[in-house]
Amino acid sequence: MDISLLLGKSTRREALKGLGVGILGAAALGMGKSQAQLPIDADETTAPFPSITYFPKSDLDIVDFALNLEYLEANFYAYATTGMGIEAQGVEVTGRGTQGTVTVPSSTMVTFSNPDTQQYAAEIMADEIAHVKFLRGLCLASGKTPIAQPEINLVSSFAALGTDAGLGGEFSPFTNSANDLNFLLGAYIFEDVGVTAYHGALASIGNGNVRRYAAGIMGTEAYHASNIRTQLYDLGSNARSDSQAIANVVNSVGGAGIAQGVVMGNESNIVPSNSNAVVYTRTAAQVLNIVYISGNGTPGGFFPKGINA
Repeated sequence: MDISLLLGKSTRREALKGLGVGILGAAALGMGKSQAQLPIDADETTAPFPSITYFPKSDLDIVDFALNLEYLEANFYAYATTGMGIEAQGVEVTGRGTQGTVTVPSSTMVTFSNPDTQQYAAEIMADEIAHVKFLRGLCLASGKTPIAQPEINLVSSFAALGTDAGLGGEFSPFTNSANDLNFLLGAYIFEDVGVTAYHGALASIGNGNVRRYAAGIMGTEAYHASNIRTQLYDLGSNARSDSQAIANVVNSVGGAGIAQGVVMGNESNIVPSNSNAVVYTRTAAQVLNIVYISGNGTPGGFFPKGINA
């Protein structure tokens, strides 16, 4: 499969532009004034958005936090599907804070058993890379330098999760296990956390258009999560059991008790949600506890030196 076709996604991107997905107000954003279409695929060396005149510090903090997570997700899918990180895909990773490297196994590109899983993974990679570029663009539009990609570890982090979940200390999503199970379990960790992180941040975003963009990204992450969860469910009893084992670890370190496997009450559980069928939220602290795999906010896990802020 030609990965470059998915990286471009020109047809979908152009369609989205036509629907006005790339829109920010030229002044006093979120205040109902005139808006202009955003060239969201513009060269990142110049701000791809009109100048943002209303962008409170709290909003920038949220964008920074989300960008750390998107660097993590984008690199995971890029290495799994292409064998290379996001820099090799032309993504800028410099900026504020300490720029780090990505620690990966000696062999990362997954030999997928199911061609559909491979195609889904490549599509998700393209989406996550687009999120990185988009969030960096929001920072540039506010006159701020985006945060740099922090130190990321995709080896010992998964090994620690595998140990805690009873999957073994050699657990890695890059291992070519039967039916792509390990890869899907790795993706499952990120997607559910991403949905709850964005949902948890929405109410704190002051700029109405930035809030709308965050909601849109949350929707994309939810599509990803449902795809991954459905594939895990379809793989049968072992995959279903493993998903619950990982959910138990996430609940242990995350503290919210809202992580759920893909089965509940002997029935499929593709959408983890409350009694009103509303997806859960997590605070920034709860998200950090999960990605640090610490439970107490101490850097480690996927971000051995912490996130950039």
